[in-house]
Amino acid sequence: MSKTQTRRDIAAERDELQAKVDELTSAAERVAQEHAGEIEALNVEMQGKLDEAQAQIEAKDAEIAALTEKVDDQAALIIDGTEELELVQAELSEKKGELATAKEALKNPAVADAVKTEASDENIPAPGSDEEADAAEAKVKLKDADAPKNVLEKFESMEVGEERSQFYADNKVEILKLTDERE
Repeated sequence: MSKTQTRRDIAAERDELQAKVDELTSAAERVAQEHAGEIEALNVEMQGKLDEAQAQIEAKDAEIAALTEKVDDQAALIIDGTEELELVQAELSEKKGELATAKEALKNPAVADAVKTEASDENIPAPGSDEEADAAEAKVKLKDADAPKNVLEKFESMEVGEERSQFYADNKVEILKLTDERE
């Protein structure tokens, strides 16, 4: 074969291949144009679903944050209440110890006689007597006259915290008395 023949064959083959490439490119462009609307509709639909899912995630995140804050507030109230309860329990335990000591001391006849004698000498009612109860009641009434009438209500209306704890410490007797009366 001659060079000219080979070149013609190669050029013809090249032209044939280029025609096939052009035909396939044209067919691909037609298919892309035919399905472009479908592809765009699917893209819009998928973006809508993605936006909806993102909105749901944000709503749940906000709900979780609100619940977390509420739990933290409740935990703080519980901690403050527990601390207050521990203080009251410690004081109650101390008073029980004092009472037990006094009861034991009164079991000793010499101590009981000494207390009765001392009380009669100083016009102080003997422990456990009606006079002692009357004196204690009079003392509480006198103290109540000076104290605000709604100490318990004021205490209960205060938010848990250092100020409430201090108010309780300052007005513990009145608060406990009013609580007992309520029950």
